[in-house]
Amino acid sequence: MTSLQYAKVSKDKAEALKRFLLEQALFAKGYPVKASEGCVMFPIKDPDPVLNAFPEVAIENLDVKKRPELDLRAILKQKLTEEQLALLPSGFDTIGTIAILELPKELADKGREIGEAILKLHKNIRTVVAKASKHQGEFRLQQYEVLAGKPTFETMHKENGVRLKLDISKVYFTPRLAGERLRIARQVKPGERVLVMFSGAGPYPCVIARNSKAKEIIGIELNPVAHNYAVVNKNLNKLHNFTPIQGDVREVVPKLNQVFDRILMPLPKTGEHFLDCALRAAKNGTIIHFYDFQPEQEFPKATIAKVKRAIKPKEFEVLNGVVCGSYAPGINRVCLDFRLK
Repeated sequence: MTSLQYAKVSKDKAEALKRFLLEQALFAKGYPVKASEGCVMFPIKDPDPVLNAFPEVAIENLDVKKRPELDLRAILKQKLTEEQLALLPSGFDTIGTIAILELPKELADKGREIGEAILKLHKNIRTVVAKASKHQGEFRLQQYEVLAGKPTFETMHKENGVRLKLDISKVYFTPRLAGERLRIARQVKPGERVLVMFSGAGPYPCVIARNSKAKEIIGIELNPVAHNYAVVNKNLNKLHNFTPIQGDVREVVPKLNQVFDRILMPLPKTGEHFLDCALRAAKNGTIIHFYDFQPEQEFPKATIAKVKRAIKPKEFEVLNGVVCGSYAPGINRVCLDFRLK
């Protein structure tokens, strides 16, 4: 038996905490996750960064036994060469019951074996797919190839107390922003009116609706398939203060004829071209969450400069600059929180 520290959190916050622990390499792998009185307990390496990010977490010491290790390389040792084993990805994204791999071309003909090994290793996975393209087109969609398991791209994803139904091949969605979505939701004050531009299948609106007391949340999405899923997710989670609207934000925002206390712009590649549209729905004091891609050494300075150029002569106060995750080697997905003056 080993004495180990565990982070205890309510079930509705468990997914966000788990993803944070994995992304920050704080999850003590090989030890069991435990359930206790409506809470989930995760084995951790260091409590300090956990408490900084999740102050509501309770730290407890438990005597636990380490599980016998069974990893992907061990399962595939008889089916792949040493050179191929060395090329196996160190991890993968999970959306609902779908595991998404990024396989190097050297492993292209071993996809089925790798997929079946993942199904054996992870009982919560029903489908294993490989990325077959980069994000592309107006709706930032990606193509996939089914490697093993159930041949489907539709799944039910759970995070931050909500369920999100979507088709990964028809809707842009990343599970890596679960913690970021909760960060925004925690900032929303009771009675706020919130506008989410480029809202997709509704992950931001649903998480905000579930985890805040916002008066109204409007989500605008151009992709009609994503919009339809947002309607499904609104009803699935019984969120009466979330209104999904299908259309182009440049056409929809002027027709709303209202201003918002908070505006989200989760379109990091070209978001600056829509800041003028955001201003039409803003007032003095409106908080805007502007997403961007920037090299680590240039944030937040470059993003602040980008916002200044787009909205001048309007003035604003920077509230926070947050790195939300990695986009490419040396380039991060970031968010600048600022308040209009």
